[in-house]
Amino acid sequence: MIAPHVAFNIVRPDEVAECWEGIYAVPGLYAALWDCVADYKAPSPEVSEEPCYGLDTVADFWERFSPEHQEALNAAAEAREAEWDEYQPTEMDEWLDFDPDC
Repeated sequence: MIAPHVAFNIVRPDEVAECWEGIYAVPGLYAALWDCVADYKAPSPEVSEEPCYGLDTVADFWERFSPEHQEALNAAAEAREAEWDEYQPTEMDEWLDFDPDC
């Protein structure tokens, strides 16, 4: 079995589906991520004003994904991590309260 990238212990499938690059490139991955939403245990962002970190994460649903999807998700996480490693905030980012996540 392929182990999930550490980032998947934090982010929810809907966040990955909507905010991460490369998801559409893998057939069925976007839908597979959204299929997890029906089984969320924490209140949705529409219901709760407080975020529920560490609940309903991609890692919680990892076994639902095919090996091809798991590999693609890990590759997306590694690419995102590399992008963050290279990121240097600018004065304009601070002025705009820039959030590179989404």
